[in-house]
Amino acid sequence: MKKIICLIPWLLGAMWAQANVHHVDMHFNDDTLSLSGGTYFDRSDVHLKALYYYKKDDAIIAGGRLNKVHDLDIHHFEFGVQPLFIFLDSDQSIQSDFKRTFAATLGGQYQVEIIRHLSASVESYFAPSVLASSGLNRYFAYDIRLSYELMPDLNLFGGYESIGLKYEQEVNAGSSVIRDDYRFDQKWYAGLSMTF
Repeated sequence: MKKIICLIPWLLGAMWAQANVHHVDMHFNDDTLSLSGGTYFDRSDVHLKALYYYKKDDAIIAGGRLNKVHDLDIHHFEFGVQPLFIFLDSDQSIQSDFKRTFAATLGGQYQVEIIRHLSASVESYFAPSVLASSGLNRYFAYDIRLSYELMPDLNLFGGYESIGLKYEQEVNAGSSVIRDDYRFDQKWYAGLSMTF
C-alpha cells in the first residue's frame, strides 16, 4: 500500500507530461533526498506539482501541490493546497497508529529576481489538526532558497528547509495525552532544476 500511494503523484504527473511538462527539481544533503516535478498551465495560471521526500531512516513524505500563480514584474507569487501522505515506519518513538498519516496543507511561495540570473524565494506550508488525519496535530514546513540560472533550462540552487510534525500521543493506556514534536528534516541543501 505504501509503495502504491508513493507512486500516485508520479503517475498523475505522467498524465500531464504530454500536455505541458515544465520542470524537474532535485535537492539533497547527507540525510535526505527530495524530488519534484511540475507543470505550469499558462491559460489558467495554475502550477501542478508532484513531490517526494526520502529520509535515510526510511521516513517518506509523498504528495502533490496545486497552486494559483501570479507574476508581477520581477515578483512571482503562488498560493494553494498541498495534500501529503506521511510514512514514519522506522521511528520507534511514534505510536504505530500515527506512523502513516495524511495532511492537507495550505501555503504558498514568493520569489523575486535579485539581479539577472539570480533569484531568492521563500515558501511555507501549514496544516492544523482539522486538515490532518487522527493523531497528527500539526504539520509545518518552510524553505528559503537562492537560485542561479546557469543555462536557460538549468538552475543551480541552495537553501535551508525545515519540515516538522506535532503528534498527540497517549501515555500509560489512555491516562494522559502528550504532544510530541517530530522533526522530519531540518537541513541546508544543494540542488538543481531542469526546465523542458
